[in-house]
Amino acid sequence: MITTKKARIPALRLARGKVAMIASRTGYAALNASPSSTKVHYAASKAALLSLIKSLAIELAPDGVRVNAIVPGSIEGNVIPQERWPELAARIPLGRLDTPKEITDAVRYLCSNDARYITGHAMDVNSGTWMS
Repeated sequence: MITTKKARIPALRLARGKVAMIASRTGYAALNASPSSTKVHYAASKAALLSLIKSLAIELAPDGVRVNAIVPGSIEGNVIPQERWPELAARIPLGRLDTPKEITDAVRYLCSNDARYITGHAMDVNSGTWMS
């Protein structure tokens, strides 16, 4: 990430670019221990990403660069077996998993002029599962 940052920052500043990273709700709170591990490394890295987004937003705001994140919930796709979707959907306030298109729509919004006054924000897109 640091190498990418150093390589891309001048171009972002020149273009007054927009950055939308995909984060994880694990960055907000610790995970329960699992039989295989406590996943400390995963939770710590996700919390660091949320901090990086805010730090970059502060650093790059004077140059007109906006840095935000999407924090998705459970998404329909290959990561979650389809047979588990109904079980998960029953625990989600809107009653269904998010779709990949809904995540990309949120990214598109954060990179649009409609969000021109938003920076350093982690947008929860999760059908109401996690409300921070």
